[in-house]
Amino acid sequence: EDKTTSLSEDQVLAEELDTEVQLNFDDGASLPIDIMLVLDNSGSMKKNDPNFLVTEAIKEFISQKNENTRVGIIFDGKAQLKISLTVASFANREAILNSIKGMNYTGQYTDFPAAIERAIYELKDNGREDALKSIIFMTDGIVDTGNVNRDLEKSKWMREDLAADAADNEIKIFGIAFTEAADFQLIQSISQQTKGEYFRALVAEDLQNVFQQINEVINKVSESSVVSEIEKITIGGT
Repeated sequence: EDKTTSLSEDQVLAEELDTEVQLNFDDGASLPIDIMLVLDNSGSMKKNDPNFLVTEAIKEFISQKNENTRVGIIFDGKAQLKISLTVASFANREAILNSIKGMNYTGQYTDFPAAIERAIYELKDNGREDALKSIIFMTDGIVDTGNVNRDLEKSKWMREDLAADAADNEIKIFGIAFTEAADFQLIQSISQQTKGEYFRALVAEDLQNVFQQINEVINKVSESSVVSEIEKITIGGT
């Protein structure tokens, strides 16, 4: 009888723990999200996106975020950090959106490996420990620093070292190959190695839908991670 009573008490404690956890994680709960956007501001973008639909897609993407999310933005040409990780609250939205006003498609080069390195550094240095960390990068071309040999070296560096660094720090990379001229193989490689996803946008009108798909994927991962944490805590308490 004592053994039966003891088991019953353990079950009661487990149920109480489960209830407590569920109260702490309500139905809309999700892990914090830290996102760095790496954007192509090169001259070729002016031809491929003459109406600056990228800007509109990003505005829509950011408008769907809340105080659970922080967003940072980097332009690829000189790996310029336009805005560091900033809470995507309504109060900060204007500051975040102002940071993309500099997208004028006048950059001479396309150096997204350097920009991705900068994004990884920002997430490692300023990202929240418990946050789901992601990089979204979009380009309409290949690595172009004005030197063919350097371009090949940087592509290899991105495929091998940067992908490994991101993966080691649990940073998922979501790559967008904009137009047929984008280096889809490189984008696919780094996305797969970091457990992110890769997308094609053949025309500018496709970009808003692609950003929406990425938004849904990130939100789903964030929410499922919370469920996993609940299950771990519950199992640990049984």
